[in-house]
Amino acid sequence: MKKTIILLFVLCVVGVSNLTAQERDAKTKLIDGIKKEKLRKPVKLQPLAESEKKNESHTLKKRATDQKVSSIANGNEEGESQICIDPNNTNKLVMSYMDNSSLSGTIQYPVYYSNNGGSSWTKSNFDAYSKLNTDFPGYFFVGGGDPVFTYDKNGALYFSWIYLVVNTNLDTAIAAMYWAKSIDNGATFTLQPGNNHFIGKAFLDPNSVNFDAFPGSEGMYDRQWFAMDFSSGTNANTLYASFIYFNAPSESASLTGSTIKKLLSGGTAFGVKKQAIYGAVQFNNVRVDNAGVLHLTGANVDNNSVVYCKSSDGGTTFSSPITVYSGSNLFGSQGAGLIHDRENSAVNMEVDGQKNVHIVWSDFFGSPTSDYSSFYSKLNTGGTAFSTPIDLSTLFISGSKVLMPVVSTNGNKITIGAYVINSSKIGDYYIVNSDNNGSTWSTPLKLSSASTDYTSSSNTSAWFGDYSSAVRTDSKVYNIWSDGRGSGKPKMYVNIATVAPTAIVDITPINSTLQLETIYPNPISSVIHLVFNTQQKDKIKISILTVEGKLLMEQSKEISSGKQTIDVQSASLANGNYIIKITNQEGFEIVRHIQKK
Repeated sequence: MKKTIILLFVLCVVGVSNLTAQERDAKTKLIDGIKKEKLRKPVKLQPLAESEKKNESHTLKKRATDQKVSSIANGNEEGESQICIDPNNTNKLVMSYMDNSSLSGTIQYPVYYSNNGGSSWTKSNFDAYSKLNTDFPGYFFVGGGDPVFTYDKNGALYFSWIYLVVNTNLDTAIAAMYWAKSIDNGATFTLQPGNNHFIGKAFLDPNSVNFDAFPGSEGMYDRQWFAMDFSSGTNANTLYASFIYFNAPSESASLTGSTIKKLLSGGTAFGVKKQAIYGAVQFNNVRVDNAGVLHLTGANVDNNSVVYCKSSDGGTTFSSPITVYSGSNLFGSQGAGLIHDRENSAVNMEVDGQKNVHIVWSDFFGSPTSDYSSFYSKLNTGGTAFSTPIDLSTLFISGSKVLMPVVSTNGNKITIGAYVINSSKIGDYYIVNSDNNGSTWSTPLKLSSASTDYTSSSNTSAWFGDYSSAVRTDSKVYNIWSDGRGSGKPKMYVNIATVAPTAIVDITPINSTLQLETIYPNPISSVIHLVFNTQQKDKIKISILTVEGKLLMEQSKEISSGKQTIDVQSASLANGNYIIKITNQEGFEIVRHIQKK
């Protein structure tokens, strides 16, 4: 087993012989990061035990403003989250993350989906790990990562992830980037037959000097991102996957770089690779604006710059890269534990409804790393240069640092979410909002209900993943992130914040036995009708509070299993905005914003 780990740590040293010294150093740095992120203790492929599957069933714990996704033991580390919303039907959402299981030693990608705007969530039966037994029987699992989603114009859902395996003879290793499609919003997924369900698959020789790809094999793909063309143009409903591609030894070193493949509308397999930016470009975000223009950004570790390019012809050709930012160390300390074990630039991009491009990222300073900052920059529609980067600490909390931000957009509304960490290395998760394409920003809104102490060894040495994620509608922002509150390993938290007309938070337990299906009418009148669906007999407490949190009225009810409606008298409430909170006997909370006119 230990030999397998050692060999696989060499796995990523592919195709470096034709590079300059600087390029080799940059590529090695990227590869080291990939090894640390992806590789785990080898585990022979076999179906998960029923006990493992049960322990995998995630629920949310009681929180004031955010919800813990996982109920698995503290030994599990959770990171690299992705949440996605269908822009043509904002009732449909899906999310997943990378779950490093301490029980089986595997990596799982639990999928949760919602058909009612996040009011309730269901855990999918899809098991990505089980596909390894079919594709690579007799191999050992050794790593993986990077779950990502997108919807198409017809409401179909696409999912991608990465797994790494090695055979028992230690003479063949395989790095596979998967994709699957769902037409029921994530309840089930279908994989295409044969090699068509891979975006890329590399066969690697662990006995060669540089762990070379076998003859006829491609090089390795890593850290993919998805984007769909929702325009009415020539490439409408085309799915783009962006990733970094590491050339095979038989290929030109110039093929290493930020690369895309695309899946045409109605297609069953991704097409050929097309390089967008040459070099060691990681964290490749891809987005398509409402005119069908493809936008791509990433961190070039060759020269520590954030770079950007675009394509107006569906990824056939790309513009020359623009340097958004020239930095110091965009790959962070990578395990040195300045804040946590996976800090990096985490470049993140979105395009708003007016086709302005918004990018956020982190940078790290000193050798060894001793400081960090995060930044925001914008490219106006039709512009040729990005704005001067803004230090995000000026938008969040004075005297605190901002780490690994994410950006989400809807129309002219922009939200930036991030870890905000004070001088004592105590951190919380916040968002700021703009209603005018990023010209001005709101006061910060705190999402996390408990802080994380980043001086604790359980956090500085812990794996938080390489990125977080957020999406938004006109009035709601959905954030998912990993943090290390308490003494356990990093855990995933999800939050729904209503940012219009007032900044408050809706809370929905995922996989809870109690679900609130609807509240009507809203705006409310003299009676509030609450429609519940519960799997078991329960006792609930219904509270109505002001938006500041002052309790106005409260009542308890016993409910039976099944669907039922409970009426709450509200004639005594004055016109205004309120919070209604439902708590069951297990301590799970459902929180909604209501209004009386």
